[in-house]
Amino acid sequence: MAQIPNLDNAPINLASLRDQSQKELLNILRKARGKKCLVIDPKLGGSLSLLIQTSLLKEYGVELRHLSAEHVQTE
Repeated sequence: MAQIPNLDNAPINLASLRDQSQKELLNILRKARGKKCLVIDPKLGGSLSLLIQTSLLKEYGVELRHLSAEHVQTE
């Protein structure tokens, strides 16, 4: 599992930006009842991992899928 980079010594307060973005995403996920499927462009996967760990998404009932030409099969 990839670790989220430490931003404590960044020239600007990136840690605060990441924390706020993560809180907003988790708040949206809390409001959506039941299982969720997050479909993202594969190019954004690395960027998403800078914001939040996939294990935390799974705790909120999120199934992570990459966008493709094929239909997404999910519950």
